[in-house]
Amino acid sequence: MVFFRSLLNSTEADVQDPDHVLNTSLPHNISETATVVPAAWWTVLFYALMITIAIVGNLLVILLVALYRKLRTPFNYILLNIAVADALVGLFSMPQYAASYLYLGLWSFSDAQCSFWMFFDYFMPAISLSSIAALSCDRCWAVTYPTAYRNYHTHRKAFTIIGITWLFSVIGVLPGYSYTRSYFADQSVNQSCSWNVDGLPDWATDFTPLAVNIWIPFAITLACYVATVLKILNLRLKRQAIFPHALPAAQNSAGSQGKFFRARQDRQAFRVVTLLVCGFFIAYMPWTIYSVRAALLKYDDPAIFGDLASWMSYSLSMFSPFICGAGSRDLQEGVKKLFGREDRGKLKRSSMRVNTIAN
Repeated sequence: MVFFRSLLNSTEADVQDPDHVLNTSLPHNISETATVVPAAWWTVLFYALMITIAIVGNLLVILLVALYRKLRTPFNYILLNIAVADALVGLFSMPQYAASYLYLGLWSFSDAQCSFWMFFDYFMPAISLSSIAALSCDRCWAVTYPTAYRNYHTHRKAFTIIGITWLFSVIGVLPGYSYTRSYFADQSVNQSCSWNVDGLPDWATDFTPLAVNIWIPFAITLACYVATVLKILNLRLKRQAIFPHALPAAQNSAGSQGKFFRARQDRQAFRVVTLLVCGFFIAYMPWTIYSVRAALLKYDDPAIFGDLASWMSYSLSMFSPFICGAGSRDLQEGVKKLFGREDRGKLKRSSMRVNTIAN
């Protein structure tokens, strides 16, 4: 996702002289004779903190789902898919980008590592964004056809959806990636690692994964979320018109425990999706604007805007476990149980009841 800047480095001389093909893929802040100036220590510390939080936070979500059966729901399996993708972003994409372009200002690794990193840098965020779109569709299905949702939204369906997100992401990345790494992979001589270089066909540029793996999930997420909100508001208005003085489900003697549990799960899922949708838009809006201006409008924006947009998009991998935890009480209870806080809370409540009885 971070290679649109190479489009901005092309010159007419480079296009006319085939010997300069690789030179056009140099990073925006380096030249063949430039002196490397490492980034400030506080910058390194900040990026190291972001990477650590992204890895630890997402591994915690994976651990919770693996340990506690209550969390193994179809909805949470898609959250698990997001956590796996974001953990891999933190393990492979963010460190190499920070070490090369942000710390040294050039690609300091081999061409093989460039190919490995480039694939993860495009593929894993695409899985995360496609999964958010899938969750938005999941909520739309749940409120529009609740009976069919309860009957057919099984674990197998969830795994099928996860497979579709991976397949969809591969379709967006693999064609252009295979071409550029097959014919333009020898970039280590220029200490560069770029998808877009002079001579690359239009269909093979990284505009395709941008459109397929960001814009399409963006549009699906927005459409399904808006439809979900409108449906919820419509159902509430109808319910209030029919039962203007009805008690909440938890206090209504006619309401079954199963219905109350499902309503609680639905509210929890909607909170999680709402927070993820907001995070998606906030984190990827700068990158979307930057990419559109570079690829379609041919604007030459300052390099710092590209770096900021890249790290804003990376930040979603760091914040996603906290977003899921903030919206899901089940995850919160899992964290308390994992660290023993639930037992201490029960002991404290039990002690308070004993004291009340004694008094």
